[in-house]
Amino acid sequence: MRALPIACVAVLAVLAIGGCALGPQHPPHAALLEAPALGVQGIDTTPIDAQWWRAYGDPSLDALVARALEDNPTLADALSRLHAADAATAVARSALRPRVRGSIDEERSHLSASSFYPPPYAGGSYWDGGVDVAVTWHLDFWGRQHDRLAAAIHDVRARAIAVRGARLAIETAVVSEYLELDRAYALRDLAHDAAEARASLTGIATERRRAGLDTDIETRIARAATEDARVDELDAGMRVEIATHRLAALTGQGPAAYGSIGRPHLAGGGAPALPAVVPVDLLLRRGDVGVALEHVRSLGALEHAARSAAYPDVNLRAFAGLSAFGLSELLSAPARTMGAGLSAGLPIYDGGKVRADLHAANAAVDGAIAEYNDTVLRAVREAADQIASIDATAAEVVDAQARLDSLEEAARLATRRRDAGLANAGPALEARLRELGARRSLVMLTTAAQLARVALVAALGGSAQDPPPPVPTDPKGAS
Repeated sequence: MRALPIACVAVLAVLAIGGCALGPQHPPHAALLEAPALGVQGIDTTPIDAQWWRAYGDPSLDALVARALEDNPTLADALSRLHAADAATAVARSALRPRVRGSIDEERSHLSASSFYPPPYAGGSYWDGGVDVAVTWHLDFWGRQHDRLAAAIHDVRARAIAVRGARLAIETAVVSEYLELDRAYALRDLAHDAAEARASLTGIATERRRAGLDTDIETRIARAATEDARVDELDAGMRVEIATHRLAALTGQGPAAYGSIGRPHLAGGGAPALPAVVPVDLLLRRGDVGVALEHVRSLGALEHAARSAAYPDVNLRAFAGLSAFGLSELLSAPARTMGAGLSAGLPIYDGGKVRADLHAANAAVDGAIAEYNDTVLRAVREAADQIASIDATAAEVVDAQARLDSLEEAARLATRRRDAGLANAGPALEARLRELGARRSLVMLTTAAQLARVALVAALGGSAQDPPPPVPTDPKGAS
């Protein structure tokens, strides 16, 4: 009856020693930021299709995105990291299972006649060997191995979310560059029309100088304006080529593909439906937020493992086999050997390593929480910025369209006066140039609005599929 109390006292003494090895308790970790604390009270995000770029209705864009996702180095690197994390999880899980090891050992040896070997073995040559199977099992009383497994699982989740983030980054890069190419083509056309109008005005100025109605000053000014328009046209053509080169590079192609990337043919609507306010589920969708959260939870699990390192390791071991001198005796009943036992170990003094490891784990969790909170703030700001940019650009587009409508009407009236013989071609050409300038402004604003919508798709985390990031919880609740 006294053995049990003595054992309890021994266990309590061991745990007390372990507690002393850990040192003082670490202050509570900072809280993880959540949507309500940030004042995000909007609606849930409108579901974004996994192939959201198909809303633009351009098969060429669909093909370019598919090609960019195929054998992409960035995506391949993210996938390799996911596979490595999967392997690490399998290693961590194996530590929770019993291990069975078999061995066979047989050797021929001559025994010394002057040593401790008794007759008849002294001075003879014999086979010495054995066959055995051993089973060992680490009893994870304190949850250390479970914590390490939980950390590995959270790392796998983070890598999976990172793969989705890499795909989204590739998709948005290709779509954005395709929109830039569409704008470059439109600006090139407008620059060509402006250069033609400027050339016509130069011709009129030349004729007026010959007729003595203008001086050489007006002619030279008109020629300079024409040269400026030609430079703008060349610059616009260069931008078409640069956008083409960038698209080829994004899709893993070289100069041979430049000719196959033609002019975009985007649908009028374009872009998926997106929210007008910062959505309340933003933190559940953003890939970088999900990765940061899984990092917090992984380090939280490792923090638990570091704390339990001060407690005893308990292992069970059992073995059975055969051991004997001589081959004939090896398979006989007397050669049988077997045993079982339990072992426990505790780091009573390790120079402060256990305490230092725990403090390092505490600091790592603090750093991960700070990184997570910073990522959350950035995510909310980016989403709010893009929504504000879309709203502001939409208002500018309305104003630019109204200005273009007025200038189109002015150009039409000026053309009618020219055709009726009430004025020469000069006023009509000037009105045409003002109209082309308004069209250029509208093209710039329209593309800016489209690019802002693509950026908002990225800021919202895309389709948020495979897999959705987990809901924020206390890092010590890792499981």
